Amino acid sequence: MKKLLSALIALALLCAAPALAEAPLGDVMDALGGGCRETYEALRAEGPVGIGNRGEAVRGVQETLVDFGQDIVADGIFGAKTLSALNAVQASFGLAETGALDADGYAALLPRLLALRDPDAAAVLLTGPLGGEYLYIRGCVNRLAGRFYTARRDFIESRWGDWAARAGACALAWPEDGEIYRDDALRGRGVELTVQVNDETERATLVKIYAADGALAAALFIGGEGRATAFLPGGEYALRDGTGTLWFGLAEAFGDEGTYEELTFDGGKTVSLAAGHAYTVTINAHAVNPGASVVGAVRAGWQGF
Repeated sequence: MKKLLSALIALALLCAAPALAEAPLGDVMDALGGGCRETYEALRAEGPVGIGNRGEAVRGVQETLVDFGQDIVADGIFGAKTLSALNAVQASFGLAETGALDADGYAALLPRLLALRDPDAAAVLLTGPLGGEYLYIRGCVNRLAGRFYTARRDFIESRWGDWAARAGACALAWPEDGEIYRDDALRGRGVELTVQVNDETERATLVKIYAADGALAAALFIGGEGRATAFLPGGEYALRDGTGTLWFGLAEAFGDEGTYEELTFDGGKTVSLAAGHAYTVTINAHAVNPGASVVGAVRAGWQGF
């Protein structure tokens, strides 16, 4: 009975994970290095590992999960935290949450780990053998990195698995109006900088505020018409704004579907803000007062915005 039960578990695990028979597994293992080959061979010899199992195969699985960014200890004991980490990694890459891991399930993780750790090597090794599945994997990696618009394009191009649901989930809910990012290294809040957006009812606006050294100092989000304020130390700043309807997060804003500008001040691309003063930048001010003197702007691209 015990042997039959083990065989059924192994069969269930094999059926739950997408087949990667055409993936160059040996080349992927060589590119990853470390002990992944030893872990794979141990799982082939010893069978699946799950809750309650101990040993070097478990430790190898745990080390792989740590490489995926999971916060667990590779102590060789498969407990609840290891299971939670395994489930999280499998879910993030569209794999079934198996509850245990055999050699085939472990092999399915390795191309995904390579795409996460070395995208260039993954592109060389996986594009041909996996085709659309590789694009799906790349989308999952981009999503984990916060590149939601790029991930959405990858999922749509892949046409693999649950690509449509994954692509749809890359468009995020608008955050509340206000400061959505501030550089923790900034010291001082002597400048009050308010951005007022007029004449926008269905589009959102993201304003990025860059310090003189080019580092992102703060970012303000305004959904439709409204205002948001950042408190900054005195200094020289550059401002860029983007507008759009679909929101993909701070890193990629509204993607290639948005409109982006670099704001200009008296012809220059930076403005000096003195401590102890309050400033207001009004976007689309002409809609309220056509004769007003407004900040200028030059068109910019979404990448590098």
